[in-house]
This record gives sequence, structure tokens and C-alpha cells, in this order.
Amino acid sequence: MKGKSTLALLIVALVVALYGTFAWGAEHKAEAAQPESQKMLFLCYWQLNENISVLDHLKVGKLLKESGLFPPPGVEILRFDITPDYWGVTVFMADSAESAFTLIDLWRTAGTGFFKKVKISPALTVPDASALGAQIYQSVKEAEAKMKEQQKAAPAK
Repeated sequence: MKGKSTLALLIVALVVALYGTFAWGAEHKAEAAQPESQKMLFLCYWQLNENISVLDHLKVGKLLKESGLFPPPGVEILRFDITPDYWGVTVFMADSAESAFTLIDLWRTAGTGFFKKVKISPALTVPDASALGAQIYQSVKEAEAKMKEQQKAAPAK
């Protein structure tokens, strides 16, 4: 049981260290290369490599935070969350794919093997995705109706 409580304390220390990184990132506003309306929303799911010690994870976080490398220019961190199971999510705005790439690659470069898994993708809010889906559906239905009219108007062969 003692090993589990030690692990729990180390995980809490990691969360506190990463939260500190998030808090710093939330206060730091990199100069935007594009207007806010042109920035893209990204969602990143990640798993920390449990074979890397908590202390090494903390050292990487401290290096990136104190050096000013995190977050990189062109990135605004909206959420930066971790679970006790060593996985988490980062939700952020980026002005380019390069900025999004840099956000994750900083951690990989500063700590080889830092992540066990990373999935990152451009994202939309659910309301925006729903509206886009409705527009796409409407476009397809209009195209189908137009084709149907054209088939009726075409002389039979």
C-alpha cells in the first residue's frame, strides 16, 4: 500500500507541475500572427510514458516553462488537463499547423519518450460542427434534387 500512496503523491506533484505550466501558459499571450477569427481550434489527447520517472516528467515541464518555450508563439492554451492514469487533453488555438506541431514536438524533443501516445486534430465546437453538418446535408439534398430534375427533363433514350 505504501508504494501506491507514494505513486499517488508523485502523480499529484506532476499534476501540480503541469498545472503550473498551464497557469503560466494562460497568462502568457504570444503575439498572434493571425486575427483570432482565423486561428484554428485543436484537440490533443496524450498519454504520458509511465516508464519515464515522474521526476523526469517534472524536469521537462520545468525546462519548457522556465525557458519560455511553452507555449510556442502562435498557440493559446485553452485547457491543459491530466488524469491520475497519466493521460490528458490539451485544447488550444493555433494560427498554423506548424504552431500546433511545435506545441507537441517541444515536449518530445525536451524529453525523449515523454509520451506513450499522442493524437492531435483540428476540431470544431459541437454547435459549429452541427451547423456545418446541417449545411453539408442541405447541399447534398439540393444537389440530389437538381440531378433528379435534370433526369426528368432529359429526353428518354
